[in-house]
Amino acid sequence: MKKRVVIGVFIFLLGAIAGAVLMLLAYPFLFPPPVVNEQIINQSSKEKVLMGQFIHPNPSDPIHWGKGGVSIYRGNEYEEVFLETDFEVGPGPAYHVYLSSGKRIRNNDDFKAGRNTDLGKLKSFEGTQVYAIPAGIGPDDKASVVIWCEVFDQLISSASLMPGNPD
Repeated sequence: MKKRVVIGVFIFLLGAIAGAVLMLLAYPFLFPPPVVNEQIINQSSKEKVLMGQFIHPNPSDPIHWGKGGVSIYRGNEYEEVFLETDFEVGPGPAYHVYLSSGKRIRNNDDFKAGRNTDLGKLKSFEGTQVYAIPAGIGPDDKASVVIWCEVFDQLISSASLMPGNPD
């Protein structure tokens, strides 16, 4: 009898853990956050100083991908990262937006080798989003914008930044 109780408790715990892991993986697909449509405040008074395009770093991986544009705008007092209207990433848990000193980030090691600044949690898997750049971040720390999964320590997408203002 005692052995059956121990086995039953073990099976229950194993099932609870498996269910929690499956829900963690399935939740972003089943209940994605709404599309965000943020705008740069007083955009006409700010200068677009850097821009880039998100890539699918490993085309053989159908889960970790991103696409669309990103820009950095400079105002009188601060800078902002702006994910453009065509921004989109594959869904997943706990995505964060980073500025990185790494150039041409194509894998986890490339990202980890750079100086990385967490700008905050990704607000949506698509749509325009704005993230303030903390004071003290120098030009050398703005080589790339990276979408990173905190839960699985995984690169989702990156965009190498280049100077320019095509507008």
